[in-house]
Amino acid sequence: MINIIADKEIKKWKCIYKECGALCCEYPPLVTIGSIKRISDALGIKPEEFVHTSEDKPGLFRLKTRKKDGKCYFSNDDYSCKLHKIDKHPLVCRLLPFKFDGLVYGDEIILKLKAMQECPGYGKGDDFNDAVKEDIEKWASRFVKELTNYVQLKQKGLSFNEIYSKNWCEIE
Repeated sequence: MINIIADKEIKKWKCIYKECGALCCEYPPLVTIGSIKRISDALGIKPEEFVHTSEDKPGLFRLKTRKKDGKCYFSNDDYSCKLHKIDKHPLVCRLLPFKFDGLVYGDEIILKLKAMQECPGYGKGDDFNDAVKEDIEKWASRFVKELTNYVQLKQKGLSFNEIYSKNWCEIE
């Protein structure tokens, strides 16, 4: 069982990436190995090309930055996202307007999310209705599953490449 705790309720949100210059992409996100696998498969590129394969946090890897401006590797010059256009953006990006704020392990896993109040789209746009909340819960559950599976496989002594070669689509 996975529970999700958000620090604030969001009533309205709209991504206005062109207006803010994709602030959320200035510091590339931490991604799960499942996200890495989906991106790699979709684009036909090796993980080393777009992600640092050493962990920032247990089970989480940082996308590389573009050399010219330090934004996320997949950010276009117009601030749009190459991955969003092909529906392969990482799970942490799908959780927007929340960002990952940690996991609490106990009888059940609790995913902590933090509302990105610094985002200029916070409080704008459409109502944050039940359908949007259900999507956030779906992506958050997958995020926790992928993170947990990776950590469990790593504890068994498997390397990044051995874990990467697993079929991550099975846990979708």
